[in-house]
Amino acid sequence: MHFRAGAQYKIDSHFAARLGLAYGITPVQNGYVTPETPDANRVNYTAGIGYETKHLKLDASFLFTHLKRTDTNTETNLSGTFKTNVIAPGISIGYKF
Repeated sequence: MHFRAGAQYKIDSHFAARLGLAYGITPVQNGYVTPETPDANRVNYTAGIGYETKHLKLDASFLFTHLKRTDTNTETNLSGTFKTNVIAPGISIGYKF
């Protein structure tokens, strides 16, 4: 399952600010985490800003995802704490003729 929420605030006729939050529940059950599949519940934070005129559209975005899970594999008895942080910036440029 995954839960998402987002909002956009129109600052003026050209600028908009955006925020988002998402929470995803891992499909990997306890006891089956391995270094090849170190999946965990994840929290995603997003932010962005947009600028738009009659012909030009510019968007900048930022995503931060955090995963952390401690588990012991039932088959191999391998224990570990798996941590992942993802940082993904983005830029979009569009032009209408």
